[in-house]
Amino acid sequence: MPAAEHRHPNDVTFYSWGEDRQGDLRNRRNPPAFDHLGRGGRIAVSNEYVYRTVETPGMKSLIDARARDGRSLADEEEFRLLGKDMSELAPYAAFFTSQTHKIDPTLDYSSIIGTLPGVQENLIAELGNSSLLLPYLAYTVGAGRDDTGPYLALALVHSDAESAEENQLRLERRISENEDLQDWLEGSEESILSVEGRVLSAKILGERPASTWKSLIFMITPLIPHE
Repeated sequence: MPAAEHRHPNDVTFYSWGEDRQGDLRNRRNPPAFDHLGRGGRIAVSNEYVYRTVETPGMKSLIDARARDGRSLADEEEFRLLGKDMSELAPYAAFFTSQTHKIDPTLDYSSIIGTLPGVQENLIAELGNSSLLLPYLAYTVGAGRDDTGPYLALALVHSDAESAEENQLRLERRISENEDLQDWLEGSEESILSVEGRVLSAKILGERPASTWKSLIFMITPLIPHE
């Protein structure tokens, strides 16, 4: 499928394949822009970055944000702090969200945790017997690789520094003492936790943590559930 060329008002050219958000499994992972669902991408190339979205409004928003024409995530204090921390952790991919892993007994866990056999029952049982983190406002998670090898990068932003410091202690205990979490982090070699202001960051070394970082996006895992 040939690419369509578009000129944005901020004088940036981007290319698009197919309709917005429309997948076609026959095109799965076809170069240069189709993803695992067969959705054609929108791609723009600058001197510093390559931008990709699966819909045209999103690409226009990225171009506007780069030109500082309109609002961006950096205008939100919590996301700005997370972005600064994640830049220091230097993953090759990262996901930002304000949809935290809050545990609420009234929620329908089948809509949150997913349908993998045993995951729902085992996780709820484990959470019922362990200490949860204090509430946090947003988080970012990603994967990276450096001289030490692959790693999971994680940062949580809190309403105050005291909560971040307390959660560092709680997360350290969870990682070192929790059997179910050890199973989930199988292959973990070392965990490096630190707090700067309201942000708690973690770098968890190992092949398994680096390969499972996306599970923190799509389901509540034993790692960061909170009150």
